[in-house]
Amino acid sequence: MQHLSRWLRPTSALPSRRVPVLRAGMVLPVVLALMASACGLATDSSPRALPSTSTTTSIPTDPGSAPAVIYFLQGEKLVPVTRELPGRTPEAVIESLLLSPTDADGEDLASAIPSATHLISAEFDGDVVDVNLSEDFGSVVGPARQQALGQIVLSLTSLTDVTDVTFRLEGEPFDVTSPQRGDVTVATDCDFQPLMADPDSEELRITTDQLTILSIRVGELHDRCGPI
Repeated sequence: MQHLSRWLRPTSALPSRRVPVLRAGMVLPVVLALMASACGLATDSSPRALPSTSTTTSIPTDPGSAPAVIYFLQGEKLVPVTRELPGRTPEAVIESLLLSPTDADGEDLASAIPSATHLISAEFDGDVVDVNLSEDFGSVVGPARQQALGQIVLSLTSLTDVTDVTFRLEGEPFDVTSPQRGDVTVATDCDFQPLMADPDSEELRITTDQLTILSIRVGELHDRCGPI
């Protein structure tokens, strides 16, 4: 299992070539599944009943500590950061995103989300997360507002089954200004594709693991949303 743990350890070297394109929302669940299978199964002297399974797929409400991908700014572009959260849920992702980036997250990272902002609620319905933020979020305007919204949307849509995000400010719905489509009521990760960092940029200062996640996400967005 040691070779899989490197996925969540920061390193300094960058890969020499682009990685294969996979769906971003499935990267971490796949890694966790491989880690579980690598541990093997215990043998018993007599048969025992198998646990029941469910075919329903959804974001668990109490999955325990789990790695999740959130997005911060490096310069004016968004880069991924992996953090251990109490659970890989919309609430846990946003609460983590509201915390300022630390040295452990990487070099020269920042957040466009106003520091006083707090999460009122994050309601998950189907594949849509409705995010209700405090009035402090209303103080961010212009390009910084797009970056702040991009951080939230790209972080939430990194979760399995989340495709759309709507926003409220103290309970009042507000439109999202998409770099791609202008003002929209429902935002997707395609709307913030232009804000993603270029994995081929020589100016990036991220780890190999971060670059892997970034390359997969950018490639997946290009295939699904089209070129910028």
